[in-house]
Amino acid sequence: MRIEFNQNRHEVTKDGKCWRYVDDILIITKMNETQLKEYVDKLNQIKSTIRFTIEFEKDDGIKYLDMALYKTEKDREIKTKWYRKPTAADRLLNYQSEHPKQVKTNIISNMTRRIAETTKQPQELEQKLKELKEI
Repeated sequence: MRIEFNQNRHEVTKDGKCWRYVDDILIITKMNETQLKEYVDKLNQIKSTIRFTIEFEKDDGIKYLDMALYKTEKDREIKTKWYRKPTAADRLLNYQSEHPKQVKTNIISNMTRRIAETTKQPQELEQKLKELKEI
């Protein structure tokens, strides 16, 4: 497998898909666990300050940034939903702070938009919006 990163293009050859956000890379590949571990070991042997780690799916899913990606048996496709790490603090900017009102309202509107973009199942969307409201 060869990974090539250009400014606006992220490409993985050998029947794979790749997404990158700053230093987080998600690769969907047909390599098995042993092949992938060997590949990451080779990458880490390159003299560099960059160290690659791997994470494998659990319960037919994996967490990437603020999304949980999971496979559905019925549709044989990948679905997404909003995800917050268990260690995430359930605190946002205090509304009584001296920050401009627009900043405070944009935090909530941006989080709401992100939930709507990543969570497509109606019941899950309702649950995730309820979670945000509780935060």
